[in-house]
Amino acid sequence: MSPEEKAPAPEQPSRTDPKKINPLRNPFYRKCFVCGPDNPVGLHLVNRYIDGKAHMEFTPTENMAGLTTKNKTLMHGGFTGMLFDEVMMYAMIGLGIQAVTLNLNIDYVSPARVGHHMTAESWITNRERKKIWAAAEIRDDETGNIVAKATGLYYQVDMTSFIDG
Repeated sequence: MSPEEKAPAPEQPSRTDPKKINPLRNPFYRKCFVCGPDNPVGLHLVNRYIDGKAHMEFTPTENMAGLTTKNKTLMHGGFTGMLFDEVMMYAMIGLGIQAVTLNLNIDYVSPARVGHHMTAESWITNRERKKIWAAAEIRDDETGNIVAKATGLYYQVDMTSFIDG
């Protein structure tokens, strides 16, 4: 049976010790390209929890361009993958879980236009011991279109042991 078939309702994020997981205070995440405050060329995105989901808002810039025509510039699909990985990780962080990515699957649905305000949301769909499944979507807030959907499989780890060991 696949994770999608046996997925329980998403778990609600709980309060976590900000010193343990909060990227603004934890050295594991301080240089993260997406959220790290100490990355001089990073995106510096901020996560919030809304209705039990990890929630990030952003506007793709020309530096994130993939395809360009006379009338439109589209965000590179690699940025879409990076944003999915980040927002799904925050769904776990909201539950006090540190994890690494094992698998990420993306379905690109419609173009992500540079300059359009976007929202990425993620939620946990299943947990089995140290394996955690998450789902996410990115929506273009200006058109209302879903840009892409993703699922991911993550593995809970002690970051110190994982990085140093």
